[in-house]
Amino acid sequence: MKVLYHGNCFDGCVSAALFSAFYEQKFGPVSGYHGLTHGPNGPLSEGLFDGEENAIVDFRYAESPNLTWWFDHHRSAFHSQEAREHFRGREGSQFVFDDEAPSCAGLMARSLATEHGFDLSGFEDLIQWAERIDSASFADAEEAVTLPHPALKLMLFLEGNTEPDLEVEVIHRLTSGDLNSVWESSAIQEAFQPIWHLHQESIRLIREKAQLLGDGRLVAFDLADTELHQYNKFIPYYLYPDAVYAVGLLSNSKRVKVGVGSSPWRQSERTHAISDLCERFGGGGHPAVGAVSLPVGAVQEGREVMAKVIESLS
Repeated sequence: MKVLYHGNCFDGCVSAALFSAFYEQKFGPVSGYHGLTHGPNGPLSEGLFDGEENAIVDFRYAESPNLTWWFDHHRSAFHSQEAREHFRGREGSQFVFDDEAPSCAGLMARSLATEHGFDLSGFEDLIQWAERIDSASFADAEEAVTLPHPALKLMLFLEGNTEPDLEVEVIHRLTSGDLNSVWESSAIQEAFQPIWHLHQESIRLIREKAQLLGDGRLVAFDLADTELHQYNKFIPYYLYPDAVYAVGLLSNSKRVKVGVGSSPWRQSERTHAISDLCERFGGGGHPAVGAVSLPVGAVQEGREVMAKVIESLS
C-alpha cells in the first residue's frame, strides 16, 4: 500500500497516519508515502500510482484504475465534471467524499469505523484537533497565531517543514495517536526552532507589506520578493481584526502561490465562495479558504491573478 496525502498540512498528515493505522491493522504494511502539493488543477500523473494498492487522502480525486482508496472533503476535489462522474461510479466504502466535513481525518475516521470496523480508541484527541484546525475553529486570532497548544505548534511545523523524510516520520509517530509524544520528539523540536523564527518574521513582513483595501475589509500583501516561503494564514486577521478577506502572494522552489482566505471570525460578512473564485484561475479549496498555484518563477502571472482576485473581492 502506498499512501498519497496532502503534504505540509496537519489534516493531510493526520489523515495519512489514521489510514495507515487502519490499513496495517486490517490488511498489512504500508510500503510508502508521497506528499502532494496543489498545482494546476488537472489530472494527477499516473506514475504516482505505483504501489500494489494506492490511497489518496485529503487531496483531489484521480481516475486511475490503480487508485483503490480515496477520501477527501475539498469542494474543488474534482478537476472536471468527467472526474466527478467517474467518482460516482466508484462511490462506496473505499471512495468517500463530503465537502461539508470539517476535516478529511474526521470524515475518514467515521467512515472507516462504520464501514470497516476500525477501532478509533486512542485517536480521539488527534481527530478532534484535525477537525478544529482544518475548520479554523479557534477561539480567536491570537490563539491561531501565538499557538499555545502542542497540536498548533505541530501544525506550524508541518506547514513550514521542507524535509519530506521528517514529515513521514511525523506520520509514522502519529499512528500511535499520541500527539504530545510526537511533538516532544527531539528531531521535531530541533527542526521547529527555525520555523518558529520564520513565523515571527512572517508576522513582521506581513505587517510591513500589507495594504488595506475596500474600506479595510481586505488585506493584501506581496511576499514574492522576500525569502518567506510560507505563512500562517491567520496572521492577517491577527494584525487587522476588521479584515474579512486576505490575499497573499508567495514564490518558492515548488510554485508561485496566490493564497486567498476569509476571516473565521467574520464569516457572516463573507460574500464570496473562495473555492469558486480560485477555480476561475485554475485553483481551488474550500468556501472559506483556497489558493491558486502557478509554475515556479511565474511571479508576474501570480501578480496578475492576485490583482484579479482582489478586484473580484472588492
